Amino acid sequence: MSDCGDTSDDSGENVIKHGTKKRKSHGRVRDVMKKLKVSTHESGPDCRCKRLKFFDRINKDERKRLISDFNNLESTNIQSIYLAGLISVHDIKTRRSRKPENEASYNEKTYTYKVRIKNEGKLVEVPICYKAFLSIHGVTGRRVQPIKKNLKVKGSAPFDQRGKYDHKHCRTPEDVKQSVIDHIASFKGRTSHYGLNKTN
Repeated sequence: MSDCGDTSDDSGENVIKHGTKKRKSHGRVRDVMKKLKVSTHESGPDCRCKRLKFFDRINKDERKRLISDFNNLESTNIQSIYLAGLISVHDIKTRRSRKPENEASYNEKTYTYKVRIKNEGKLVEVPICYKAFLSIHGVTGRRVQPIKKNLKVKGSAPFDQRGKYDHKHCRTPEDVKQSVIDHIASFKGRTSHYGLNKTN
């Protein structure tokens, strides 16, 4: 184990050397880690979609440009806005289910996906499947699901609020704190059997 080990000092006695505990990264280290997480997405494998065949239609250089542009976006929130702009939400026109009406569960919305590629000097929107959308941008369904949910409810991309929560409204008011202190101080003291000093 690397956390602790036995070492010998000059006198020949064994001295236990303890490793440092893991601490939450903060400051510049935390900023660097966040930047690395944002800018190190890698494209995934071919989606093998038989209908849209995105990987067959778009050359490798253009796919590299897409992931490079995505990685160059400076924050998670901006990346979410970018992804949201490539997702369209549609109402479901026809609902079919083999289960009875009271047991069937229907999707409320359906989604389509696209990317913008360069064709003869112009940006062209190309429809792609869900698997290709994840693979091209090097993201997972867990990253895209909150974006889809927010688009369905609010029509916009969600913002990452981690680390920005304000706890001021949860703090106990000073008058309540003082009331607790006064209440405890009002208790009558007694002599402690094990105490060195007498309590009042």
